[in-house]
Amino acid sequence: MRTCLLLLVALCALGVQGRALTQAPAPAPSPAEAEGPVSSSGAPLFTLAEVATHNSPDSAWIVVENNVYDVTEFAPTHPGGAGRIYSIAGTDATQKFMRQHGKPSMQWDLLQNYIIGELSTTS
Repeated sequence: MRTCLLLLVALCALGVQGRALTQAPAPAPSPAEAEGPVSSSGAPLFTLAEVATHNSPDSAWIVVENNVYDVTEFAPTHPGGAGRIYSIAGTDATQKFMRQHGKPSMQWDLLQNYIIGELSTTS
């Protein structure tokens, strides 16, 4: 019985993530649109202070492994609930993400759809 319940929960989570995979990812600003500097790879650079201003359901950015992700559109479809995303919005969520999902994982692959830039290592 417990195995069936776990399988059902897993299938429901996959169904939600499957819908999320069909959503258009957040558009990444082009280097020309970036208000600040760009990395050597041409990706926009954001400071942690800039990321911290995106801490609401209207604009939810997170940092994972020095990359910046705009997860605003994904949050409502998160299998654990949007609140899990909103609670880490505007922060470096590397430890929480890795502890919950790790990599390689389906969640890591999904996250890559929402990358908008890199975290600046200078102030």
